[in-house]
Amino acid sequence: MNNNDPNNNTANNTKMTPRMKAIYENASRTADRTLAKMRNNVSIGQMNSEQLKSYSSLVEKELYARLDTNEQESFKNSYAKMHELDDVERVTALESILKKRLEAEKTWYYKRSDPKSMSNEELQVYVRWRLKNEKRNKLIKTILTNTLVAILAFIWIIPIIWLVCCSLSAYSGIKVTQFFPSEWTFMNYVNAFKSDSVNQFGKWFMNTLIVAVCTCLISTTFTLFVAYATSIMRFKMRKPLMNIGVVLSLFPGMLSMIAVYFILKTFDLTNSHIGLILVYSASSGLGYLIAKGFFDTIPRALCEAARIDGCSNAGIFTKLIVPLSKPIIVYTVIASFLGPWMDFVFAKILLNSGVSANYTVAVGLYRMLDKSLINSYFSIFCACGIIISVPISILYVIMQRFYVEGVTGGAVKG
Repeated sequence: MNNNDPNNNTANNTKMTPRMKAIYENASRTADRTLAKMRNNVSIGQMNSEQLKSYSSLVEKELYARLDTNEQESFKNSYAKMHELDDVERVTALESILKKRLEAEKTWYYKRSDPKSMSNEELQVYVRWRLKNEKRNKLIKTILTNTLVAILAFIWIIPIIWLVCCSLSAYSGIKVTQFFPSEWTFMNYVNAFKSDSVNQFGKWFMNTLIVAVCTCLISTTFTLFVAYATSIMRFKMRKPLMNIGVVLSLFPGMLSMIAVYFILKTFDLTNSHIGLILVYSASSGLGYLIAKGFFDTIPRALCEAARIDGCSNAGIFTKLIVPLSKPIIVYTVIASFLGPWMDFVFAKILLNSGVSANYTVAVGLYRMLDKSLINSYFSIFCACGIIISVPISILYVIMQRFYVEGVTGGAVKG
């Protein structure tokens, strides 16, 4: 029995509407026309043995094209049983199977909102369509995503390429009329370390490195201490203090720069690298949340066992927590190092004596962009910009694995 027969309501348990009946009738007529065209409008009974063999091969080929792997295996088993039939009966049976599939290909689309109402043939066509559609959508999504990422990466990398090109330009000033320089040279990198009344990049680099390293050590220590206290230790006012720390960290440090400046001026710490280190590291403990989240993933049973063995809080921190927390320590070190390494605002406010030898790299390079100096020092400025990016790039490459583990591990709890 043909499950797609419009008069057969057992194909689905829903009432056949006039519209669906018309759809089934149209699908049946379309399938009949397709099959008639395949056999050149000759009925099966009128075919000779050669025509039956050729038509049988054609029907098998069409069926295989419309079946998935599992259906093809099932069809092979059914086809093996058909060899017991004579040629006319076998071809008629094959044609009947193909007709059902052709009808299903015309009718399933109108039932796609209710797969339960589909016949077996319709459901098989529907599943194949869904799988094919999902693969196509996934491919389109991947292409669009990769295209967008490529465009954003290209936009992002253009300034870097331009900076490198300008640092290799033989022209000392700035040229906006051409992207690539007409003459290339490495002398800008050599001249970057030749001190004069304007350019003292070597001293600026050492000043920045000293401030960044000292800030990194102090900030990392503060952050890990606060994270350990809030994660492992239990004491009164613990949660209120944590909430206060979170609220304070919501406000950017720039809001306090005027008050900080006058406080440091009172203690004669302006125009001093010590004052700059204090500014960068004083509030570092407020950034404890990610480190605390990582410490929360360390089993408390380890800390309790260490206490039973007579270990103090300091011993638990140094002998147990720190060895297990290399990823978050690396993350904290990099984050603490980056702040003073790239900061301009606080350095510009505090180092205002006009003594070039005391500047950090950011303040010194900014001075090169003065109207009276830019045409003489812009290429050197670009070369210095490339040089200053080298240490942090090397640090990222070496510590990348620990950095990612620290960020993801610290994001588990908090």
